[in-house]
Amino acid sequence: MTVCQVRTAAAALVQSWWVAGRVPIQLLERTAVHINKTQRRNAAARKSPRKRTISRLHKLNIKLHSLPKCRWDDG
Repeated sequence: MTVCQVRTAAAALVQSWWVAGRVPIQLLERTAVHINKTQRRNAAARKSPRKRTISRLHKLNIKLHSLPKCRWDDG
């Protein structure tokens, strides 16, 4: 969960304290749906560039597992 999502959840929670009846539950449910949608979009955004890069490397006949690893100097 990102800082923006925590802020969204906290804002909805505080707002729900001031509203009476069934409205707070609907507000919190809508907020949960919004946060879930945002998390799915963020996950897809992280995944796509990696998949695209691996696909391009495979087309060039470069396998990631066969590349030598970088060795950093200890000194």
